[in-house]
Amino acid sequence: MHPTFKTPTKALWISAFIALLLSLSASFESIFTSFAVVGIYLSFQMIVLAAMIARIRGFRPSGSFQLGAWFWPIALLGFLYGVGMIINLSRPMAPSTPWYLDYEVLLATGGVVLLGVLVYFLHKRFTVSDKEGVTQES
Repeated sequence: MHPTFKTPTKALWISAFIALLLSLSASFESIFTSFAVVGIYLSFQMIVLAAMIARIRGFRPSGSFQLGAWFWPIALLGFLYGVGMIINLSRPMAPSTPWYLDYEVLLATGGVVLLGVLVYFLHKRFTVSDKEGVTQES
């Protein structure tokens, strides 16, 4: 954390480095756009999957808007559509290009997911909890 601005400096440098690597590609704009859209679909699919798991475990939402019996058809169709779009955007589009350009969206997405998992477990390992349950950096 930056002491003055309270921004995550390591995360910003890592993001800048990834953007620099992606910008070295000849088809940067297309790949970056596909990568961003895949990220949006992934985040939405995590929410839909979590809602379906919660419903299976017995959660019943409260509030003025509820889908009722329509939840399952809408959730399943939305989930299948999103997974299909992730596959569509991640698959190789031009077989004549080198393999690393064909799989760049898939490789970048996998790299970001792997980096996120790594940071999660390293952060969990290097933090300690005090008696009030507040996590502090060690």
